[in-house]
Amino acid sequence: MDIATDTIIQQGDFVALMQHHAQLLMGIADYWRGRGIDSFALNRPLLKLLLAESTNLEEILDAFGARTNTLWYPFRVQVAILKNFSEAAFELLHLKQTSQGNDLYNSVSYPHFQDDLQKSLQFLTTVLFYTLGAFVTFGEKAGMKASGGGQEPPTAGNEEESLPLGRLPRDRKNNSNDSVEERIVHIATSFLHRTTDMRGFRHLVRMEPSQWKQLDFEILNEGNLREQEGKLHNLQSLYDTYISDSDTENADPSLGKLRAYISACLHLFKAMTIFIHFYERHIKYNRAAEFCDPHCKISGDVFFGIITKCLMNYICQFLESAQDICKQMLASYVHNGSVEVQVPPYVGFHVRPSTLVAAIINHYGSKVTLSLPDGTEYEIRSSLDFPRVNGWIDQQKRDALFSAMSKLDFTRLTAKLEQGIIDKGMALHYALVMLANHNLIRIHRFDYDLHEFTDSPNYSKMEFLGLLGAVIVRFQATRIISIIHDVKITFHGDTRVLRDLALLAENGYGENEVGTNIPLPKELAYLNAGRLMTANG
Repeated sequence: MDIATDTIIQQGDFVALMQHHAQLLMGIADYWRGRGIDSFALNRPLLKLLLAESTNLEEILDAFGARTNTLWYPFRVQVAILKNFSEAAFELLHLKQTSQGNDLYNSVSYPHFQDDLQKSLQFLTTVLFYTLGAFVTFGEKAGMKASGGGQEPPTAGNEEESLPLGRLPRDRKNNSNDSVEERIVHIATSFLHRTTDMRGFRHLVRMEPSQWKQLDFEILNEGNLREQEGKLHNLQSLYDTYISDSDTENADPSLGKLRAYISACLHLFKAMTIFIHFYERHIKYNRAAEFCDPHCKISGDVFFGIITKCLMNYICQFLESAQDICKQMLASYVHNGSVEVQVPPYVGFHVRPSTLVAAIINHYGSKVTLSLPDGTEYEIRSSLDFPRVNGWIDQQKRDALFSAMSKLDFTRLTAKLEQGIIDKGMALHYALVMLANHNLIRIHRFDYDLHEFTDSPNYSKMEFLGLLGAVIVRFQATRIISIIHDVKITFHGDTRVLRDLALLAENGYGENEVGTNIPLPKELAYLNAGRLMTANG
């Protein structure tokens, strides 16, 4: 659409232009203004009509610069409300109709789901009704006419939409797909990977609507929501392309459930993105543009209650149910194996690396065991399962270090100590530096205190090497030093889990020698949300 931006259009000409493009919408608004809100009900024909007409009108208004015009900006906001909230209502109405009678959304698992959807639709009904009234009133004040005099336009969106129950028989020949099992594993794995970062939304559900000013809009923003929406859309596309109509889909009821949860979350995400888009675009920085009737305060508690207690609440619930299904699927198609990996090289399985290992295992929901060279096995469920493993690792490192120390010559150092050239603390310090120079230990801090070992009667009768051994045991436990010695363990379980565990080990378990986070490869990006919680672990 080519518009001469250096030319100012006359007000009368613009009113005539709006009259032409807004004629049907003005007629619809005038018709419902005359009938009252009690007779106004949302259905898909009406919503499609409102969406189509408002979208077209919005494009015309933007082309002529209505967003930067004092007179026409309120009209532009009204059109935006009609466009955005008719689209949101369409998504929720579709979900409500398709979920009714579906055992997946039964009253036992989700007792308030239908009622919460209905309350959200009632809010949108009120918003759209009063916006239509404000729209036609503004148009008339600007010089436009609502043709029809309150009579029903030819397409007022007032058609009854009474849909019968049931569905067509499923009698089309199923597609054959030899690799459908591989596709199912891919879908389930992708779903787990792509929805892990949505955990950041869960705390929003616990907030009361009246606390909306405290909402974290760094997380709950349009860009982030559209990114998550895109991930779900891609998963649905993968499913429809490779799984739908396959014999496996018929044989495995959980596949249909997964598809239904993905679809429901996608509709809810679309609606929530619209709510947040409107908040960011028209409320957050343009509060003066609010015009709606007092009965439908757009930015009030009800508005944010729908976002937190309905849309986000059920997204989180459905995602958790879908994740459980994915883990069950992966368990059904599990292929077991083993992988030998090096333990975290510096401090062993302390908080952060053990948390990442447990996160990988829990991400897939598979059983994984850890075995030591001596045959001892541990089932790993959480980071709390690692202390006993750490004790064994520390002992292996100390045994290797003490064995290496027995081959070193400390005679010159002990001679200086006996001759009084250096004191016991200085001798211990030189011995630690000597071990570091031989690449047997790494000293992380040099501000250590040796008085406990030099002044305490508990150590007074120890020979020098025994005293040095006691220092090493204490300093290893307090992370003043780490012993440089490769120790390996073996994980047993699902090969998908083992692949990620091996990749984590190859990348130093996500930390450097001083315990600072380092970037993980993109294949392990799903761990990043959990890393934030253990950054100071």
